[in-house]
Amino acid sequence: MSGASSQSREVCHSTGVYRRRHPERTVLYGVVQHHFESWLQHHRERCADDPIPAYIERDFRAYLDCGIMARGFARARCAACGHDLLIAFSCSGRGACPSCSTRRMAETAAHLVDHVFPQVPARQWVLSLPKRLRYFVRRDSELAGRVLNVWLRVLEARVRACCPGAPPKARFGAVSFI
Repeated sequence: MSGASSQSREVCHSTGVYRRRHPERTVLYGVVQHHFESWLQHHRERCADDPIPAYIERDFRAYLDCGIMARGFARARCAACGHDLLIAFSCSGRGACPSCSTRRMAETAAHLVDHVFPQVPARQWVLSLPKRLRYFVRRDSELAGRVLNVWLRVLEARVRACCPGAPPKARFGAVSFI
């Protein structure tokens, strides 16, 4: 191996190591790839009066392209060492793609911590509804808002009850993602 080719294969230590993910090797990808079209067809035949929302079909189709080099990529070059890197395009989806959803969640959390929350102690609370109620709350945004308001009122009352020494001007704040 010549010196030039060995240099081009070295990883620049001034940056992190990028390892391409391989979504096509996951069980989820295989299931969606092999069964999505038949599921759509089955639903169209059996439930013509209740079509699948367009965004669901669009998200699953984008998921099947996400991280696949043949579907598109960008070329990046390290200015320090000259190493080239190919990075597959992502779908930036919100529902079907676990990789993009996780990245979006981490970016949102970092933004909240770095730019939104004041430098005070914070706690995360999660409200999980019984499965039988989730359908109704998901379909009715007014109901979702009312459920959230009740949850926040109860949570604030409980936090205040547990903190009797807190100043009366102490404020309760919340960021919610439904």
